[in-house]
Amino acid sequence: MIERVVIMKKNIIISMLVLMLAASAAGCSSSDDGGSALVDGTSATQTTDGTSSSEAPSEDSGSAETSSSGTASEGSSGESSASNFADNADEAVDMDKIEGTEAKTDRSGTSGDGRMTNCEIEIDEVKIAPVDDVYMVVIQFDFKNLSNSALNFNSEVSVDAYQDGMELTPTVLLESIEGYSPNTTMQGVEPGDSIKVQKAFTTSDPNTPVEIYVRDTYDTSGQTYLAQVFRVE
Repeated sequence: MIERVVIMKKNIIISMLVLMLAASAAGCSSSDDGGSALVDGTSATQTTDGTSSSEAPSEDSGSAETSSSGTASEGSSGESSASNFADNADEAVDMDKIEGTEAKTDRSGTSGDGRMTNCEIEIDEVKIAPVDDVYMVVIQFDFKNLSNSALNFNSEVSVDAYQDGMELTPTVLLESIEGYSPNTTMQGVEPGDSIKVQKAFTTSDPNTPVEIYVRDTYDTSGQTYLAQVFRVE
């Protein structure tokens, strides 16, 4: 009798253990079915019909977004730098600091009143400055914006210089010269405002008179211009 009781207790304990193990296994299975897992680098996602579909991780989208924003930022910075390099260039203009000889005009060779389509031009001063083995003809203009929008000198007029009918070459400097600010030709000028603009040409003969021609960019007939002769006395 005692042996039967013992056997029954053992069977009950074994049965309880079996039930506990079965319940535990069912719980783990239920937990896995409800989530997603990474399998060999792919994501297993539960679908509406109970099956699983695999898809690659979405790291590429994040990478593309970072790359795109970085490129846009660099482009914006580049454009900003390109548009602002000539800001306040006229603050460096100072003909008194340029070492050279002033060339003067007697007005005998002057034609045109300097009024162009969108601006008004006046030649303030011309200086012949030695640079290495040649000379630089520095021309300073007064440039006034007569339009209703911002503009710059280079967009409105073209400037040429001649000696004895020979066209002079615009000066390109490798080093800056105090008082000379060539970026003024690209400086933006607001409506109604005026700035001092400088432009230079190279010559090997400082004593021959220089003829300066300022032409209106928008006048295809070539009739709107300012011409003036300067000479070293």
